Amino acid sequence: MSERLPDGSHLNSYGGGKGLEFIPTPNNAVILAVPPWEQLTDSLSSSGFGDWPSILTKYRFSSANEQQGDYAATAFLQFTGSNGSQGFSAGTDILEPGLAFGKGWGRFDVQTSLGVELPLSGNQAAQNFGKPILATVVAQYQVLDYVWPEFGFNFTW
Repeated sequence: MSERLPDGSHLNSYGGGKGLEFIPTPNNAVILAVPPWEQLTDSLSSSGFGDWPSILTKYRFSSANEQQGDYAATAFLQFTGSNGSQGFSAGTDILEPGLAFGKGWGRFDVQTSLGVELPLSGNQAAQNFGKPILATVVAQYQVLDYVWPEFGFNFTW
């Protein structure tokens, strides 16, 4: 992933959120992730490990296939450890609860999620971090059997 920052530099992130996924029951999933390697392309060009989104649990409340309504409603809870390199760490462990919904209409679908990041330490970094609310909306359309172009928005308050 590459993100353009307001000063014109770029933050490249490799591998974050990827890992080993277990599905112990039909409605539960647990993902053990790897920490991201991040690279900032500014005048200093620094790089290092980011904070580790070490575990993500998901619970699917309800879902239906295309014949029954084509939707899904899921809750998730993620823990992120603040063990990233200096300059790539929030400085506090973070707990992120949230909800995700998806609805399909034939080859078209919309997915959305809403969550909040809660700092867990009582240090100055946690006080500066705040409690950001994160929202995502993504629309996809299936063109061929394995091609799903998408258009999405991410919001942080």
